[in-house]
Amino acid sequence: AEKYVDEAVQADTYNYRAYVNKGNIMFQRHRYAEAIQFYHGAVAIESDCVEAHYNMGLCFKEVSNLRTAERCFLKCNTIMHGCPEVIYQLAQLAIAKQDIPDAIDRLSELLSIVPNDPAALREL
Repeated sequence: AEKYVDEAVQADTYNYRAYVNKGNIMFQRHRYAEAIQFYHGAVAIESDCVEAHYNMGLCFKEVSNLRTAERCFLKCNTIMHGCPEVIYQLAQLAIAKQDIPDAIDRLSELLSIVPNDPAALREL
């Protein structure tokens, strides 16, 4: 897969999807700093690329950079308001920061979209 992604990036340096895919490969290999660079490349080409922002947020979360992770997920939420996966990540970050009121708000918002979400119900 990596060979084809590298070829896609070289063939068209404006192919933001190729950058996202390369970032995904690096993420799977736990090479988060490299993954972040590729996601940044995707965002530089397509600023509203939700997948790049979301996956970059996951990378920052993995390296315990919670503030930057939160900014990535907030950007996703701005682009695609009401996405359950994004709201869940924001709730998890609020819990990690021990911001209980924000966590409750996020989990309540999630439950308004997915009423029987077991993870949200467990966290509340």
